[in-house]
Amino acid sequence: MDYLLTHLETRRNQPSTPHFMASLNTGWKKLKKYYELSDDNPAYIMAVFLNPHYRQHWFEDYWPAKWQTHACKVIDEQYAAAKRLYNIDAPERSSTSPQACRTKAVTGFAAYNKRRPRAPPLPQDELTKYRNVEDPPDAQDPLDWWRLHQDEYPVLKHLAFTLLAAPASTSADERLFSITGNVVNEERPHTKQELAEGAQCLRSWHSEGLI
Repeated sequence: MDYLLTHLETRRNQPSTPHFMASLNTGWKKLKKYYELSDDNPAYIMAVFLNPHYRQHWFEDYWPAKWQTHACKVIDEQYAAAKRLYNIDAPERSSTSPQACRTKAVTGFAAYNKRRPRAPPLPQDELTKYRNVEDPPDAQDPLDWWRLHQDEYPVLKHLAFTLLAAPASTSADERLFSITGNVVNEERPHTKQELAEGAQCLRSWHSEGLI
């Protein structure tokens, strides 16, 4: 949506025929209306963030600082809500007296090779882990990336599969309903539901090359 809006705004500054400019302005106003409505729903921000090719870096590259702050707030809120909804925290085990470990005298060799103590790594939740993950290959499908890494993100995977699998447009569904009118119409008023569904299913499989 950002790409389309930026493209239209760039073309608006380029002189052209009155008819073309009128059409361009109409398209720009309609897209701007829906772009502003996206502020009321976190789906757009989360869909961009959950694309492993974009993540937080996309907002840093294309949005002003004020919008970036809003995006970060939305991401944190949605992750917190998802964490409550998809609670995967394992219950803590009841503490029992630990069994004594066998010990032995430290030899000079063992003392020489003993590692120096290091500070324990800071705890990292999956949201921070995802923000810092290595960029996937350019050609890799985002949903395929999530399928391969879903075990690493038990909370975020639910948001990713829900948002990224949503169709970007309802055009395909609208065309499907229009085509169905050729099966159930005034000339075939008694077509049963099972037959209509079967005909549409076969037509879909044929168009996809499955049969």
